[in-house]
Amino acid sequence: MIPGSWKLLKNKDVPAQSAPVDCGVFMLMYALYMALNWEFDFTQHDMAHIRIWWVNLLLSKMTHARKKQRTSATVEACKEEAEEI
Repeated sequence: MIPGSWKLLKNKDVPAQSAPVDCGVFMLMYALYMALNWEFDFTQHDMAHIRIWWVNLLLSKMTHARKKQRTSATVEACKEEAEEI
């Protein structure tokens, strides 16, 4: 990283955050939209729905990973895990 190499760009077409608790959700949406080269079409008003969408996405990936992990585990290991629960 080169000191002083950052440029501040301002664009009126970028959704603005107005609630103090939505910075993380906005950051995730900015990153997603920029990575996919999509035009920004969300607003502060959409944050409650977007937050739920992210939670569902992340939890579904975690559930899938746990199922995959369990499939590769031995039957004995599964029994031990069930007893701990």
